[in-house]
Amino acid sequence: MSSVKRFELTLLSKEQVGDEYVVFSFEPNEKIDFSEGQYGLFMHVGKQIEGRQVRAFSIVSSLEEEHIRIATTIGEEPSDFKEKMDELAVGDKMSMEGPMGDFTLETDKDAVFIAGGIGITALRSMIMLMGNIGKQSGHLIHHEESKMYPFKEELVGSKFLTASYTSTEEDLRKALKKATDKYKNDVYYYITGAPGFVGRLSGMLEEFNISSVRIKYDRFKGY
Repeated sequence: MSSVKRFELTLLSKEQVGDEYVVFSFEPNEKIDFSEGQYGLFMHVGKQIEGRQVRAFSIVSSLEEEHIRIATTIGEEPSDFKEKMDELAVGDKMSMEGPMGDFTLETDKDAVFIAGGIGITALRSMIMLMGNIGKQSGHLIHHEESKMYPFKEELVGSKFLTASYTSTEEDLRKALKKATDKYKNDVYYYITGAPGFVGRLSGMLEEFNISSVRIKYDRFKGY
């Protein structure tokens, strides 16, 4: 496990995806050694922040990619922390403590990835790792009621990955049932999203006779 350090990050770019999703790309002051699926604790530099001073964001990048990327939702009435993230300009700084977390890819089995909304951030890096290893295949189910799917264009072109994109509960359940009928307990199931989504999907998997030892999850709390 990598030790926790503090890194200085310089903003390289900021991309708006749909109405609420924003993807940030940073240049770290030194190489960050992490495992795909881990997260960091992000802080503003030299700014007064009302409310929470620290936010946890999954690292979207794979280790082989040069820059550190994260993504978040920034709505019409964001917290002061996110409002100041939205105001960041190229060259501005943030800091990150990490890496942290044990939600990582099991490289000995294929995978079914299940993302609720912004939960795709933790899975994108793991999917990239799977492609870099070149020995596994996976299926992605990305559920988003607003039908805005960050990273969809780059992921659907992966030869080792099939994908289902859903926006209704009925379609989500159908996609999950189809995946479990096909893969059964021969793969790992990775679930990411809000606690309610993770709990609901874990229950569905167990209903579809998937063993709990085959289920890994990452709850995005207080996002």
